[in-house]
Amino acid sequence: MSVALSAVVTLAACLEDYRVDPEAGGGFLPDGAVAPGDGGGGGGGGDSAPVCKGDTLDACGPSCMKCAAPKDGHAACTNAKCEKLCDAKTLCTDACVDMMTSSDHCGKCGHSCGGGQCLAGVCQPVRIAGGLTNAHAIDLSPTAGVVISADKDVVRCDAPGGCTPATLKAVATGFNQLNDMVVAGTDVYFIYQFGDFSRLVKCPLATGCPAPAAIDANIVEDSVNRNLSRLVVAPARLVYAVQSYQGPFIKACNLPGCTSPSTVRVEQASSTATTSDTSNPITTLAASSTEVLYGSAVYGVGGVSVRACAFPSCGQTPTNVGVGNGGTAVGITFFNGKFYFATSGGSSDAIWTVVDGATTKSPFGADSGGISDIAVDASGVYWSNATTGKILKCDLTGCPGGTLLAAGQTGAARIRVDAKFVYWMTPTAVLRLAK
Repeated sequence: MSVALSAVVTLAACLEDYRVDPEAGGGFLPDGAVAPGDGGGGGGGGDSAPVCKGDTLDACGPSCMKCAAPKDGHAACTNAKCEKLCDAKTLCTDACVDMMTSSDHCGKCGHSCGGGQCLAGVCQPVRIAGGLTNAHAIDLSPTAGVVISADKDVVRCDAPGGCTPATLKAVATGFNQLNDMVVAGTDVYFIYQFGDFSRLVKCPLATGCPAPAAIDANIVEDSVNRNLSRLVVAPARLVYAVQSYQGPFIKACNLPGCTSPSTVRVEQASSTATTSDTSNPITTLAASSTEVLYGSAVYGVGGVSVRACAFPSCGQTPTNVGVGNGGTAVGITFFNGKFYFATSGGSSDAIWTVVDGATTKSPFGADSGGISDIAVDASGVYWSNATTGKILKCDLTGCPGGTLLAAGQTGAARIRVDAKFVYWMTPTAVLRLAK
């Protein structure tokens, strides 16, 4: 055998242990090796993830994942799985936080204080507006923010972090003896006194109202020798109370627009009005689609402080709901088929519920004397106590004394809620607290 032929035979014998890799430009791979992209599954083809031999931060688990650390924390690869570790802190999404101090995760993950501080896991109130001398009412608008009646002006604040006196937006200015105020859709309705006239005014929130001297076109009602008092928005209606020499009565108008108000609770005739009628001004009211529940300031007619009047009119014969003993009815509000209200009883106040259309009250809760207003939504019942300076909450099932939300709010009055916050006013400021 020649030398050349011997070399060819030897080369052929060596190549029996190799195969051609076409993706490698015709190069050779050892027999049984897996080429890049080769399934390696006995000729079945397809892609297969590489198998990692160890648990490391750069190649963890079957997929060889690189483990990422959370913000202010560190990563680990344990039992072929990546972990995000926070040591003494709590993992919220992709960050390690101290829920005792984090304003974005206060007390629990995702609980934002809305610009307020978080102390010991509890959100602190945020001042929405200050520098007021005499706050009369507050209400909420989904587009215009917090609307405030204070001193001689109606103003609003839609800044997420609150407003200074200089950044409050004017809605109506220069009105003497402002009283109650409510928001209905894109309008605000407010009451003010003009000499012997008590006026109800409709004002667009977006554009505001003219000065008092040019307000005639915006006046809904102009009552002489009568005092318009409480306002409330009911389904498709604005409802308001009026006090005359013959006693209180109630009127309503359709929304939007509030044209052609009608009488719901008829004014007492002067020949039949009693001292009880004339000395019991309506201090609070709320309405469902079928009736108004209203409260008097003192022991009312028929031995009660709270009475009900059906739409469209109950004439001069409202239905007695109850609660007497000289108690003042406070903060009636309506939510999901029930009225909620409080009555004073000296050193302690009681909170009650009445099912829409019924006249039997049921006990709900209690607090120290001084409840000033109540607000309700699906998250619970909230109330302000002007005497103790506390803002409290109960679940809708009721509770004996309420859960403390804020303290030091002496003089706290009107309270309102939206999806995220609780709002209330003191005589000189408006505050907000994350739920």
